[in-house]
Amino acid sequence: MSAEPVNKKRKAILAAVLLPVLAAVLVASFFIIRSCRDAGYREDIFLSMDTVISVKIDPDFRDYESVFAKCRELTEKYRMIFDADDPQSEVGRLNALPEEESWSTYLECSPEFAEIYELGRNVGWLTKRAFSLHLRREIELWKEAEANGRLPDAGAIAAALDSPNAPVLVTEWPSSGPRFCMCGSKLDFGGIAKGAAEQAVVDFLIESGVRYGVVSFGGNVAVFGKKPGGKTFSVGIKDPTGKQSTVGTLHLTSGFVSVSGNYERYYEIDGNRYGHILDPRTGMPADTDLLSVAVISEKGAEADALSTSLFVMGLERALEFYSDGCFDFEAVFVTADGVCCTAGAESFFEPSE
Repeated sequence: MSAEPVNKKRKAILAAVLLPVLAAVLVASFFIIRSCRDAGYREDIFLSMDTVISVKIDPDFRDYESVFAKCRELTEKYRMIFDADDPQSEVGRLNALPEEESWSTYLECSPEFAEIYELGRNVGWLTKRAFSLHLRREIELWKEAEANGRLPDAGAIAAALDSPNAPVLVTEWPSSGPRFCMCGSKLDFGGIAKGAAEQAVVDFLIESGVRYGVVSFGGNVAVFGKKPGGKTFSVGIKDPTGKQSTVGTLHLTSGFVSVSGNYERYYEIDGNRYGHILDPRTGMPADTDLLSVAVISEKGAEADALSTSLFVMGLERALEFYSDGCFDFEAVFVTADGVCCTAGAESFFEPSE
């Protein structure tokens, strides 16, 4: 196959902008994708949703430029729905409503918003509030605390926990789509949005006829399709203690992998580090015996939300939740004492020596 012409100036500019950011993200990445070198891919790398995104597809797919462009478009669409830091996004506009107006104001929302909100609410209910979409006030308090160099006020945290938390989603509205009323609450989809966007990208690639590929949204990785020779995809899970490069490798034919942990993202206040994953019941960083948890699922948004939930639960309760069978998933848990995994994961998880 002949090589495609390259605009050298454009390539140099792109490298100057992306490479420093990409290097930093890859150093901090939860995953090591080992399958990329032996399979061969066409790859597109771009920034969105506060992370570096990589889309790798089989090298023989001809219409790769339009496919990559659509993947970027899809990702931007999801960012403009769920980015709570963007006042122009759907979530940003909802959060900006004055409390006295939010009780009576219904805003049109996209089908994607309605679907992911319902999933998030369901995960929160089934996990007994180990997951919540209503942590925006608490997150803002912790961001302010980091900026001010002192812990958030306990009274402010308590007030945020006591704030109205009963949004209304109207799934059927005369002559229009679903509508949403905030009822005084504020939303943050940080624990589920990347998985949802990744799912949309993978679904599109499959529908477009891409034979196989790897999609990475920071701590979320998806693999799909049939590789030449029937090889599996190998996804290494980083050792959160730093004692070795990985704690083990997942050998997958397809699926979404989401890893949650407090060892790489955190709030730094007065020389101390506080994990970025908050417990919805306390508004404080999750007090857990887990260093990290990797969830493997056939659904991207579920994998994303469940990895956060299980991390908040801690090992014992997480294993009980798995046994309850509320969702179809497998998981690998890393604690200070070692690594353990769910029964189904034993067939495709290979521990490091």
